[in-house]
Parts: sequence; C-alpha cells; structure tokens
Amino acid sequence: MINYGIPQTCILDFNSFLPLFEMCKTANCDYIIIPRLLFQSSIDTSIIGIKGNTVASIHKYDYNPYGYNDLWNEPTLSHIIIQNKDFSPFIRQMKDNNLSTMTLYYNKFKVNDSEISVGKAIFNETLVTVSTPQGPVKLYPTINILPDTGMMNTISNVINLFNNGNTAGETSLEDNEKFLEIMATKASDGAILWFPPPPFDNPNYMMFLAKSMVPMNKQDKIKMTIKNNLDVLNPREFIVEFEVVKKKKKGIFSYHKYYIKGVGMI
Repeated sequence: MINYGIPQTCILDFNSFLPLFEMCKTANCDYIIIPRLLFQSSIDTSIIGIKGNTVASIHKYDYNPYGYNDLWNEPTLSHIIIQNKDFSPFIRQMKDNNLSTMTLYYNKFKVNDSEISVGKAIFNETLVTVSTPQGPVKLYPTINILPDTGMMNTISNVINLFNNGNTAGETSLEDNEKFLEIMATKASDGAILWFPPPPFDNPNYMMFLAKSMVPMNKQDKIKMTIKNNLDVLNPREFIVEFEVVKKKKKGIFSYHKYYIKGVGMI
C-alpha cells in the first residue's frame, strides 16, 4: 500500500558518501543532480552539475572510487537534486560531531499504476550546536532535496541533441592563447567574446565565455567539439562540448564535460 504524503526512510552511511559529497561541494555549479545508479555510462547515471547556461558532467572517472553503484536501495527514487551551497555546512556538522549515519527521507506515490518517489531531505536525527552571528543555535544537520521542476529533462534534451547532431569539427585548446587568457580572468571580469580557432573560425560559432563556464587548470587537457543541424525548427542553433581531462594520482584520470548552447548569426 502506498502512503501518500507520509515520508519513507532509508539509512545511509555518511562516511561512504563523504568522498562524493566533498567532490560535489567543490564543483563550480549551483545545483547537483545525484543518480541512484552510479554507472557513469549515460546521462542518467552520471553526477551532473548545473550552472547558468551550462550543463556539466562533473563526475566521469575511469573507475568507481566508491566501490558500489547503488547509492540507496529505493529503485523508484531515480535521482535527487541538491543546492551546491548545502554540502559544506552538512559535512562540517556531521564531522564535528562524529556522526556516522544519515537518513534519506522521500515520499512514494502511485501514478498511472506506477510507483515514483520524490526526495525530501537527508539529515541526521541528532541535535547539534552551531555557531551563528546571533549566537549558538541547536539544529539537525540537514541537506534539503529540491523538487525536479524539469531540470533532468532539460539536461537530457540538450545532450541528446548534441549526440544526434552533425559534427562541425573538434580541436584541442591547451595551446589556444585567447581561450587560456579567458580561463585566467577573474569572475568579476564577466563574459568575454571569443571566436573558436580552426576548423571553427566562422562568425556563426562566436560565443561569450567566462572562466566559470569551463573550470580548468593549466595542466589539464581540453578538447572542444561543436555540433550543428540539431533541430530543423532552429537551424542556427549549435552546441559546444568542452571535455576537460584531469590527471589524478596513480595515473587515474577524471573527465568533465561542459555543454553550452549557442545561436549562429546566419
């Protein structure tokens, strides 16, 4: 029997999730989508970060560093969405108070003979003391889970358009001086007009870039791919994929993909 409006619970091990949460809190994005199945083989099983007009696949490792794929045991809860800013205080409160378990709360519904679940929050049922400008307060360590108002569909549509589009070309950008200059700017400098190098030296592919759109370091490898002819109703649209490859210790690499949608002049 399905209980409408009554939360279901799932107990999770905080220490197992800690590396994942630490990675999420440092991601340059506003929202994080975490899937239940961490297979990393499709958009539905990769951790995704969202910032402005970019869609970033921020977790594409050569291997699974967490030793498991099912992050929780409720198959009808396919993913959860969390604001990036909520990770740091939760991690700090859990670690400072030596708390090792956390509870995933969700509601389960029946829609057209199918069961679906909607995440509500992750928290620990222990009151902790937290310092604030107004003085110490007691609270439960909590991460609120946001409702999915179409974010996942939007991301899937963008990436599906890219995968099905015609490749205009691809090129590496490690030696592109103008691109590296933009990546070295400050956030306060805002977006800067940039013309991609050959084979994209065409005004149709000009775009405004800012450092926050494609986070990278000097030693990273970066490849850019542009695809066009995405939609017959919008023939001028194109999507740029920036793939940043970061070398980790022991020869392990991580892959980070950022998608930006543009519109050509002609």
